[in-house]
Amino acid sequence: ACWKDHSHICLDPADYDGSKEYTYENDDGTTGTSTCDALMTSWTTSSESPLAGEDFSQGWCEGKSSEVAGTLQGYMSTYGCCGTSGKSACWTDYSGVCLDPNNYDGSKEYTYEDEDGTTGTSTCDVSMTYLTTSSENPLAGEDFSQGWCEGKSSEVADIVQGITSLGCCGVNGKSACWKDHS
Repeated sequence: ACWKDHSHICLDPADYDGSKEYTYENDDGTTGTSTCDALMTSWTTSSESPLAGEDFSQGWCEGKSSEVAGTLQGYMSTYGCCGTSGKSACWTDYSGVCLDPNNYDGSKEYTYEDEDGTTGTSTCDVSMTYLTTSSENPLAGEDFSQGWCEGKSSEVADIVQGITSLGCCGVNGKSACWKDHS
């Protein structure tokens, strides 16, 4: 097989570490190890993958679906393929969702439960990517790269405040929509 350049899957291509090993768990509970290059080869060659046929040798992410962007950011961050920053090409600055943007932790993991009762793990960045790119969501198209909340609907404010319950805004848990009711 020929070597392929997947470095542009990271916001900073110099951060890509194709030889980085990670451990994964299969649906049956068994575990294995792989590398970021092997993951990328699988993703870009498997016909079932939303990344099939994609070329990561150049800048990439604009106009991609929330599924692709969220998946990409989630895996690159979780598996460490994009170095210590964990920022994929689809990374977006969501720090403005917190009252103090310095408190935002996009890599914070939390456990969720689906409607059918199954549980999973995700990160704050993956959740924010979904919430801001899904056309059915009131946060679609919102820009959280700077402080923000004034004049937003109560529905939007409630969703943003709910994000803090996941631990995305650190120990004080205050979103950009937090109000002092004392």
